[in-house]
Parts: sequence; structure tokens; C-alpha cells
Amino acid sequence: MSDTLTQALETTAVPKESRTVRDTLEMLKPELVRSLQREDAAEMMLRHYLNAVRFNPLLMQASAESLVAALLLSAQVRLEPGPLGHVYLVPFKTQGVYQVVWVLGYTGIMELARRGGATGLRSSIVYDADEYQRPWEDERGIHYRLVPAPAENRGEKVGLLVTWSDGKVRQALDVPASRVERAKKASAAYKAKSGPWFTDEDAMWRKTGIRAARAFLPLTADLARASEADGSLVRGVDLAEGEIVPALEAGAE
Repeated sequence: MSDTLTQALETTAVPKESRTVRDTLEMLKPELVRSLQREDAAEMMLRHYLNAVRFNPLLMQASAESLVAALLLSAQVRLEPGPLGHVYLVPFKTQGVYQVVWVLGYTGIMELARRGGATGLRSSIVYDADEYQRPWEDERGIHYRLVPAPAENRGEKVGLLVTWSDGKVRQALDVPASRVERAKKASAAYKAKSGPWFTDEDAMWRKTGIRAARAFLPLTADLARASEADGSLVRGVDLAEGEIVPALEAGAE
């Protein structure tokens, strides 16, 4: 382990009130540059931090090492916490200390799938008043029909229609509401009564639809890593194979 990283991790042993995210980022800066291949790595992560805190001030109470690790993970998969909704950083209290749950947003998983070559990816919520025919296939390919009812009279959510193109072939998948309910109940952020299930439920429905289609989408290293980390509790940083990586607890979603 390098002297710089050792010193940075030692700062996590001092009382929390004596340590700031900026302090930790500054100590980690040489390792961040090496890991992210960016000279402005620490400054970029500080901007991500300010964006995330603006949307959830409770993050200021999270442990610095957990928050820095969550920011690092975001930077490594090239997704930004904040107004784009790529990633949500959700404070989760465990053993009296706030740690950060890293939640991949709907637009984040859309961006990662797009990078892999999935074009026209769309996750549409289906309501009970909509005219909807689930996808079916014949010799001419995949077919489906969704005609939304008037916005003021669509009724309850009953499922999702996920559509995309893999090369020249159009694909479609029907996702039932029961799958969304399972994802919600398994979410650590939902259990903590915080995060996007409360602030942007429609986006989480759409994300669940895309997660259901993930096995059929072009897989990239960033998508695989982000999917594995999604819903995980970020406790700190470890050194693995010469670079700093977040230390994650088992995913909760």
C-alpha cells in the first residue's frame, strides 16, 4: 500500500468532527489521479460531493470514508450524483453511524446501456386504463402495443414495457408490478425511508424495468460493476490490485 493511501486511510481513525471530505480527498488525490486517470480527479469528486449534498444535506453526517468511497465508485463508472439522476447517495444509519448506500438511478443505467450499444432504450410505465398488448413474437419479429390513457385518468401502475434495439433488431420485455414491489421491499434505502423510492418513485419503476432487461442488454465493464454495487452499503476504501476501490456490503436491491 502506498504511503499516500496509508496516510489517507489513517485520517479515518481521528474523531469525525476533526475530519472533512475535503481533507480525505486531498490525502487521496495522488491515488485518485492514478485510479481515475484524471489530473483533476479530487476536484471532480468534490464537485460531485457538493451536488449530492445539495440534494440530500443529511450526507454531511455520513462518515467521510464512506462518502468518499461512494464518490469514487461514481467517478470510476463515470456517473455523477446530482440533478441528472445518474446516481443517488443515500445516508443509512447503522450501528449509530451514517454510511452511504449507492443507488444506481434510472438515467444512470440508461447511460451505461447506451454506452454498450443499446439504442432507443425506453422503460414505459403501464397504467390500468392504458390500451396495452404485451409483447409477442411471430415470424416477422417482436410486436407490442401501448396507447396511454389521458394523463389525468390513467389509474394505477400495473407494470412496465421495456423496449430497445440491439443492432437492427427491435426488442421488448413486459415487466409486472410484482417485480417492482420486490425490488422496493429489498432496498436498504426504502427500508430507511429515504432515497429515490420516496423522492422519484416513477424513475425507480422505470429503473426496475431496465434491470429486468439487463440480461439481454450489451454488457460492459462499467454496467457490470455499477449493477453489482447498486443498493450496496459503502463502508470505506480498500486497496485491490494496485488501485483504490470502494468496500461494499452485500447489495440490498
